[in-house]
Amino acid sequence: MDHDLQFMQLGFSGNLIKIYLFLHTPITFILIILSIANCIPLIVGIDPTLISSVWCKLRVYIGQTSVLFCWSCACLVSINCFLLTYRELRWRRLVSRSICCLCITIAALFWLIHGLFTPLLVELII
Repeated sequence: MDHDLQFMQLGFSGNLIKIYLFLHTPITFILIILSIANCIPLIVGIDPTLISSVWCKLRVYIGQTSVLFCWSCACLVSINCFLLTYRELRWRRLVSRSICCLCITIAALFWLIHGLFTPLLVELII
């Protein structure tokens, strides 16, 4: 049990350090969002399922959504790096903070809607 808490603290502090270090370019903006999304399962991973059935359903939803969103952010960083190294200028111009914010918003909304029916349609067996 103590090792789990230590790993959680190390993961949380590592993500906070990444947030502090990377602040300026569109790629690092996506990495900041990725680090924040990585912190969510660490916080939600605490098991309060004995408190309420609503929290039990939300814990699975939040965990699933944040992990899928993290994968999307990692893909966006890869696409962003590819576009930055492309020869043609019109593709390099696609790398901007506003377009990154738009892509992150679309990805977040997609994954939030994707898993929405799981907590609504699942019945808990007690």
